[in-house]
Amino acid sequence: MITGYGVSESVFHFYNIYGGSLKGKRVIIQGWGNVASTAAYYLAQRGATIVGIIDRVGGLINEAGFTLEEITNLFNNKNGNENILL
Repeated sequence: MITGYGVSESVFHFYNIYGGSLKGKRVIIQGWGNVASTAAYYLAQRGATIVGIIDRVGGLINEAGFTLEEITNLFNNKNGNENILL
């Protein structure tokens, strides 16, 4: 989980340094393994809007964005690096 946290923090700090805000940014996550799913969780906590998740067998799209609760459930119920909903 620490690497996914580091990825999310690097994105957060990018906006702190170069201006703007992570809040409300639309994000597509590639992969759903330990790093990507954890990054999605922490990005969603910081206010990013996760609109798509792509893994090795397909993808999920929610144009309005997944809620933090939905991201948490997807994270907790993944099968290895595969999203069980696909």
